[in-house]
Amino acid sequence: MPAYLLPSLMAARAEGRPTKLLTLAVAGWCRYLQGHDVSGNPIEIKDSRKDILQSLAVAKGADPRPLLGERDIFGDLGDDPEFVRTLESAIRDIEEYGPAATIAEYLSIELLRGSHPAQGRVRNASRPTRPSLPADNRSQA
Repeated sequence: MPAYLLPSLMAARAEGRPTKLLTLAVAGWCRYLQGHDVSGNPIEIKDSRKDILQSLAVAKGADPRPLLGERDIFGDLGDDPEFVRTLESAIRDIEEYGPAATIAEYLSIELLRGSHPAQGRVRNASRPTRPSLPADNRSQA
């Protein structure tokens, strides 16, 4: 896991800032530790603690609690039921919809909520509207 990820997540939580995208990044790492992608293809885990972390990551599927028990990595994040639910939901989303679709969905939600720095530019930008097809041509599109 990138060294900056968990400290950034903990700081954002302490400051009351949005954490959904940071939590999604943690979910991606948890999913990576399972040792296979969503299609079942093997992933080589490069971590000095691979054996223990992988066994914890696969212990209960999308349930991150066994892995969150590694306090030297996660601190007390595993004690926060809201974080655990959000992380588990993100892992399930990755498994069900795939990483690309999940990332796209989470980004679009955050942009619509206005928690992203570009939000003002996106929301206020005049975007061309998609022309409607005539009723008789819609089935051909």
